[in-house]
Amino acid sequence: MISPRTCVILILAATIGAAALRLPRLTHRPMHTDEAVHAVKFGELLEQGIYVYDPVEFHGPTLNYFTLIPACLLRQHTIAQVNEFTLRVVPAVFGVMLIPLLLIVRKELGYLPAAIAALLIAASPALTFYSRYYIQETLLVCFTIGFIILGFKFLQTGRIVFAAGAGVFAGLAHATKETFLVVILCSIGTILLMSFFGRFGNGKSKLPVTLPSVLVLLVCAAVTSALFYSSFLSNPAGVLDSIKAYGTYFDRAKENAFHIHPWYYYFAVMLSPKCGRLPDISSLVLMALSVCGGIVAFADRTPANKRMWQFVALYTLLTIIVYCSIPYKTPWCLINFLPGMLLLAALAFSRLFGLLEKKLYRRILCTAICILAAQQAWQAVSLNFKYYADPCNPYIYAQTTTDIPELSRAVVNTISALPDNDRTQVEVICPGDDYWPLPWYLRTLGRVGWHSKVDPNAARADIIIVYASLEPALSKRLYETAPAGERHLYVLLTDKPIYLRPGVELNAYIRQDLLEHIRQK
Repeated sequence: MISPRTCVILILAATIGAAALRLPRLTHRPMHTDEAVHAVKFGELLEQGIYVYDPVEFHGPTLNYFTLIPACLLRQHTIAQVNEFTLRVVPAVFGVMLIPLLLIVRKELGYLPAAIAALLIAASPALTFYSRYYIQETLLVCFTIGFIILGFKFLQTGRIVFAAGAGVFAGLAHATKETFLVVILCSIGTILLMSFFGRFGNGKSKLPVTLPSVLVLLVCAAVTSALFYSSFLSNPAGVLDSIKAYGTYFDRAKENAFHIHPWYYYFAVMLSPKCGRLPDISSLVLMALSVCGGIVAFADRTPANKRMWQFVALYTLLTIIVYCSIPYKTPWCLINFLPGMLLLAALAFSRLFGLLEKKLYRRILCTAICILAAQQAWQAVSLNFKYYADPCNPYIYAQTTTDIPELSRAVVNTISALPDNDRTQVEVICPGDDYWPLPWYLRTLGRVGWHSKVDPNAARADIIIVYASLEPALSKRLYETAPAGERHLYVLLTDKPIYLRPGVELNAYIRQDLLEHIRQK
């Protein structure tokens, strides 16, 4: 259908296209709460050179350690110097790397389906959107795909080099997020099913691998994971903590009702209108084609590479079943099975292309593929560069509003205009410590107090940021219970309502005498 050289050229072109969608304007979107939490955690590693894995509040350490690379290249040595580009370029690069990984198995996939899959993955709005989030998910997907690709090559050939590579990727995936457990369970399930039906090797039920090669895989995985969790041997207890984390993960999945969604949640997100009134037709077509691709993988008797496709189909199906069965759902988890669906859609396209004998029909099909990919890419551009914080974007989830960067700039600029600004005190009061991502945006300030309730004994701050629901208690503290000599009149710092997230209102107040001093300058 296409030559090996053409396949390589198309995959590399798709890689460039993926970079063009994922790398520009990484500082544009407001920081999500999860991003800010990880950013502040990275600041500890950057400034102190110390990372201690916390199995209760954080995921694995790979995201933090890989972020040291752009920080070092950009000569950023403190969290105040780090910006959103430094952070988000890490998942963006790993999002791009999903595509050249296909080069390793382009022969097993088939040159045409591999090229089509590269195009679809590059243009995917969901994969693009979450590649621009400073969270672990994109790294997990990249390491998972690397593990599966090299693991399949190992199961087919028994070669130790593939076993070692698969082990390294497995270790990286384990050191990234607890949901690596899903990868392992689905991989084992796929291997057992295919081994039972004799789909590995030369059609024999016995896998062409040896005990030494399996040990190499396991050792490489264990060493890689242990290096990260132990903070490169400076915190050996982190290895044990990585095992304890699964207990916390299961408990949290059952207790946090906010993240409980029905089984079809991921498909509803993918098919939701993308800031328009009409359903997402291109995603619906790709979803239907992925089903067709799964059928082709088992029903078609002609392709010589059907073992690879059956592996992809079974693994994708098992992954979908597991993720849909878990009540705890966040939308970015869908990218764990989306690449497999796009691969199967590419197989369906390729098989249809092979059935068409006339050049005219083939050209029409190629045009349809390009139009479908272009529509997906247009969605990616729209959702990432225009509707990045708009509730109409189905991929956002408890997204910070654009008010917060504006508020933070107002606070920082106001303090910089004050005399003795290094002594200016800021107080942030949000119930349940729901003030993130403000710690990221106010990271350059030295005297910020973080509170979950109005403390009647707290020092009188110069600037106060407070939940709107706590204003009555704050007013009582400022104007009724405060000693007469310590009472100041506070006025709004901004001339419009401020929202942390849609429906969550904040207000920022400043002492009137300080504001008048600034205006008189």
